[in-house]
Amino acid sequence: MADKPGKSNGSATWEPGRIYTLDVPGARLSYQVYGSGPLLLLIPGGPAGTSVYDDIAPVLAEQYTVLTYDPRGLSLSTVDDPSQDITVQTQADDAHLLLRAVTGEPVYVFASSGGSNTGLVLAATHPEQVHTLIVHEPPIAELLPDPEEHRAHNADIYRTAQTVGISAAVGMFLPDAGFNVPDDPDAEALAAIAAMREHFEAFFGSANLKFFFGPMWHSLAGYTPDLDALRAIPARVVIGIGTTSVGQFAYRTAVLLAEQLGLRPVVFPGDHGGMFGTPWEFTARLLEVLAAQQDETNEPPRPMADGAIRGQLHH
Repeated sequence: MADKPGKSNGSATWEPGRIYTLDVPGARLSYQVYGSGPLLLLIPGGPAGTSVYDDIAPVLAEQYTVLTYDPRGLSLSTVDDPSQDITVQTQADDAHLLLRAVTGEPVYVFASSGGSNTGLVLAATHPEQVHTLIVHEPPIAELLPDPEEHRAHNADIYRTAQTVGISAAVGMFLPDAGFNVPDDPDAEALAAIAAMREHFEAFFGSANLKFFFGPMWHSLAGYTPDLDALRAIPARVVIGIGTTSVGQFAYRTAVLLAEQLGLRPVVFPGDHGGMFGTPWEFTARLLEVLAAQQDETNEPPRPMADGAIRGQLHH
């Protein structure tokens, strides 16, 4: 069982709407802190920045101090050398440094899709910082019985992104992300598929997608969890699956991960993107899961005072 969350140093005076920055090796992270209560880190998935949590974060902030951030190279966060591959370990180290800048106590962590892999590495390598980890449909091809097929497909996506273009890579990626194309689509279905692709590209942005299918891709697509380390950590771990993503890639890998860790998956409303497909129902379920993990005998972790922040305030 995880250590009981304790009281952190000082009382925070974070200002909602302010964007803070934190220098980390090779990058500068952009992050925000708002709300009150136990500290909850939200890790975005894939090419997403903080905006992927725009619908659910304000509701969570009514009960939690919510910490959101743009991973290095995405949205407002920058990297010193955009030609260098970004490993999942580096992403986890960034989250570790961000948490260290905000609190000295273990926190609650929610991560979605590829961000789940970051959360899993964070918990495995910095277990003292994680009280509860909830990961929603982590995409881990290496857990499947046919990883070679997925390795070849992921290599094709990367080559397509570098040679044909991002839009073509998105078209290859979307079925894995839960947006399946019917075997024999009619004109209406084709129009819906085209609109969905445009929405996907507009929502995440061309710069984020280019970075996702570039420096982020190899490590994320080839991530293999350290199962022994995850079995040994004191944190409570919850593996989430969607009600309408049964049989899809990330659903299958989430179930396999849960089996490897001796856990029963927890069902969330919606599909792989339930947080923005059915945000209110998804948030209600997340709050239930978080509440079930809290230890009410001790005061939960809270952020440090502004004077302890290791970042710079950006207006």
